[in-house]
Amino acid sequence: PSVTVKRGYIDKSGKVIASPANDRVFSAGRKGILLSKDGRYGWVDRKGTYIAHTIYTGLLPDEEDGVLLAKGENKKWGLLSMEDGHELLPFSYKEIRSLGSGLFGYKEEGKWGIADKEGTRLTAPLYLAESRRRPPSRQDKERLALPHACGA
Repeated sequence: PSVTVKRGYIDKSGKVIASPANDRVFSAGRKGILLSKDGRYGWVDRKGTYIAHTIYTGLLPDEEDGVLLAKGENKKWGLLSMEDGHELLPFSYKEIRSLGSGLFGYKEEGKWGIADKEGTRLTAPLYLAESRRRPPSRQDKERLALPHACGA
């Protein structure tokens, strides 16, 4: 017979931070905990406050940049703040990927654009591919924001 083990978290006072009533409670990160219930994903901070309720069909935490890459009911991806859950990029993209150093690639109509972690679109979707080969330097980021660097 197989044994199902459930995980949950409590703080030092005994307050439940992440309940084992969820289908799955993932390992705690520095800023919070990924949860799964009924095939949906959510995020709680280290105090147990829901930042993103378990309504997303996909949720990828990026603790380095303090954001959540989230897939909505419409099967499109958006970007949420890890601090308070507010929407940084709308749920209108086929894909969103972390490029490192606070930059994200978003796919729209078959092409990739670049946005920052505040949700500012730095380029229109102009590129046929995105790459994470090396984190962009400060000089790269400054160049991305200039119109001539985008072919405009």
